[in-house]
Amino acid sequence: MEKEIKRLQEQTSQLKRFASDIQVFLSTHQMNKEIHDEVKSITKALASVKNENIDIEIHQDITSLLKDVDYFARVKLDKSTINCPFKDSKISLAQIQVPTRQQLLTARSVHNTNLKLRTKFTIDQKGKKMEITGCAIMANGNSLFADNTGKDVLMEYNVDGLFIRDIPVSAKPSDLTVITTEQIAVSYNDLNYIDIIDLKKTTVLKTVKFLCHCRGISYNDGQIYVLVFGVGIVVLNMEGTILKTIKCDLHVYNITTIEDRVYYTVPFSSSVKCCTTTGNNIWKFKGNLLTAPGGIATDSAQNVFVVGIRSNNLMILQDDGTVSKTLLSKADGLNKPARLYYEKETNILLVCNKYDGTAFLYNVMFD
Repeated sequence: MEKEIKRLQEQTSQLKRFASDIQVFLSTHQMNKEIHDEVKSITKALASVKNENIDIEIHQDITSLLKDVDYFARVKLDKSTINCPFKDSKISLAQIQVPTRQQLLTARSVHNTNLKLRTKFTIDQKGKKMEITGCAIMANGNSLFADNTGKDVLMEYNVDGLFIRDIPVSAKPSDLTVITTEQIAVSYNDLNYIDIIDLKKTTVLKTVKFLCHCRGISYNDGQIYVLVFGVGIVVLNMEGTILKTIKCDLHVYNITTIEDRVYYTVPFSSSVKCCTTTGNNIWKFKGNLLTAPGGIATDSAQNVFVVGIRSNNLMILQDDGTVSKTLLSKADGLNKPARLYYEKETNILLVCNKYDGTAFLYNVMFD
């Protein structure tokens, strides 16, 4: 009500300054009526307000009781022993059966490995044509793709095959590898360098240049392995310092690493090779069913997954390269499959065609 009366007061002042006398008279007459109504309402409201005072009166018996009682209550403590079964943690740990490497290999052999399709989706084409040259699965389950003929971005998709975002990079990407939940490394083929990228801030943390084309790239135990054409597999630490170079075949396109081993594909000779991180050759696989091998990955038992670009298939090789099995073929939708990635924590396998942008997510099962 106070605000309303002040408003009327301001209107009156404005009228006296700018309006004619007759306008002032008529307006103030109307305002007086409104003010009279407001005053009447205030008077009525004030008349209905009651003042109430609340006191407390303690019963006299309570007062007399307090004189005779020296405490309200007491807390009693009753001590006794408990009978709780206990197992020594050292004894329990000693009883845990840790599977040996041979047991793990047996449990995850070529013969009992099968795939179950989880998701199939199509990667959006960014340029006039598409050429998927790298892929990876991040810790959150999302997939990253490198299109070497598209834009200067990596494309991120979720587990359901829905597009999430484009991650800007410094040039058209060739291959990529996951380092941590927030860091990846990207190679740029004929530009002769790689970037270590912070995914959260989408910034380049480190750039390392080489003498020739940078193709496949892999991360393992704090070190980055880069396939440099005509040089070999160059091993770097996270600061970008070159630690050593592993000699390999000339026309190598894709590599993967696990523990003390390096696996790579040689498309021109249709072979897959395995060597130690010190460069010692371990085994070589070459079969009639695998032509122009491209992407390569391993599971935790060091079984090798590899795709044949020309044979349009996916094969799994036993750790020693002597046993093989075809898991997927052209009938399953493979059409020039170029890259794949195996997530060891979740046993998820990502396979993607090179030109049509079709990607597959499979659950890897060991029956």
